[in-house]
Amino acid sequence: GCGAAVTAGHYNPTFIAAGYTSCADQAECEVGDLSTKHGKLGIGKSTDMATYADTTLSILYDPSTARGRMWAAGRSVVIHKDDGSRWSCANLGEAGVGVDVVFE
Repeated sequence: GCGAAVTAGHYNPTFIAAGYTSCADQAECEVGDLSTKHGKLGIGKSTDMATYADTTLSILYDPSTARGRMWAAGRSVVIHKDDGSRWSCANLGEAGVGVDVVFE
């Protein structure tokens, strides 16, 4: 299941206070709040692929550059419906080029 007891809340290592409604600067949002930072997934849109640049969350870890200090590997990703309920989830493993993530 994808319940809150399984995946918990947004990844928030910087302790950003809840209550914001937009993220003009990604550093002002919870690191794991991808839909506020990048927008909701668009069912029925004319495209089924999009690319986003995230300045706070990394799937790569490089201690020499501090890249990945807010690393996503070992965490979960949850996709919510428009009404806020949880629709699907997956665990994120070690990152690499061409990694497939299976949603349940």
